[in-house]
Amino acid sequence: MSADSLFDSIQITTVLKRAKKYLTKDSFIQKDIEENIFDRLRNFLKFKPKTIAIVGLYTNAFKENIQYLYPKAHIEFLPATESVFSSLKEGHFDLFIVTNFLHHVNDIPGVLHLIQKATKTEGLFLASFFGENTLNELEKILWKVEESLYGKVWLHTMPKIDIKTMGMLLQRANFLNPVVDLENYTIEYDDLLNIAADIRTLGLSSTLVKRSKKPIPKKVFQMVEKTIKSSIFLTYDVLYATGYKL
Repeated sequence: MSADSLFDSIQITTVLKRAKKYLTKDSFIQKDIEENIFDRLRNFLKFKPKTIAIVGLYTNAFKENIQYLYPKAHIEFLPATESVFSSLKEGHFDLFIVTNFLHHVNDIPGVLHLIQKATKTEGLFLASFFGENTLNELEKILWKVEESLYGKVWLHTMPKIDIKTMGMLLQRANFLNPVVDLENYTIEYDDLLNIAADIRTLGLSSTLVKRSKKPIPKKVFQMVEKTIKSSIFLTYDVLYATGYKL
């Protein structure tokens, strides 16, 4: 991890390993993300890849379904680390999928460039990741409580990338016909423990280098619960990005 890294590589591994432990095929948002990926592959992106790379957070059902969809393809399930992209063979994959991982990446332009180089001519890149306004409502409440208690605030969620920026980054990486779209989820919670469980399961726990390393104090926890009263609506924005190499 370099001195100017935004994200902590060791914490990323910890967060994703924990998420894998809790993630099930019945996780609503994760299940929907995976179904959206398969919809794109089946209905909009009809081709028969021979070599596939998959990086990120996904269920066992996703792994089984991708193998079922492309039974003759050679599929590599690569480690969910930023360093893995540096070791990719040039022009090796027909299809490169990154699921729910780009929001943990320090150098997104560099990683996209490496993926583009690793993709064969007429190959496809497809990614899903959390962005835009994900968990903004919770962040604002935490900041309000911390400011009132301590006169300062801590970062609890990660910086988010938006549609326009992702589209520009795909173009900069020389992907052709880049498309970025957004699926919005607004979920009502009546308990902070349920919020924490979903954050943990989706791998959205903070991996920032400058995050607070201490658990949220009980006093903050109690004041946040009092602030949200009976319920709170939280936003999860999932971005989908596609691009071709021609």
